[in-house]
Amino acid sequence: MNLEDKVQLLAIAHGAIVQVPIEQLQEHPYNRMIYDDTPVHELTDFIEGIKLMGVLDPIHIMGRDGRILSGHRRWKAAKYAGLSTVPCRVDHAVQGEAQARLMILEHNIHQRHKTHLEIARESEAYMELLIGARALS
Repeated sequence: MNLEDKVQLLAIAHGAIVQVPIEQLQEHPYNRMIYDDTPVHELTDFIEGIKLMGVLDPIHIMGRDGRILSGHRRWKAAKYAGLSTVPCRVDHAVQGEAQARLMILEHNIHQRHKTHLEIARESEAYMELLIGARALS
């Protein structure tokens, strides 16, 4: 990716949907801690749909650095589909890592089928965030 191809996320209005180069986005590490990486063979139909119609639901990203809050599987499938850009909703309202983690959990609560281990990790993560929030108040 050339520097001139990079979207200046900080200049985009909060909540705006823009096409962002796929290589400018990055997986949020917390997502990988909670949710297993979906194998490519399980994304085959998703990849084919994206090849036909593109990414229909924008990927939700942090405006300061392009880390994904929601849409990790869409991003991965779009990469395998050969897209160079994807629609993203830019979020400048996320304040701190705890809020980013909570948003990842909230976005995934109904969006994916989970293994028992993922459900357990998700529950533990909610408890850690709750305990941390109580300690701050």
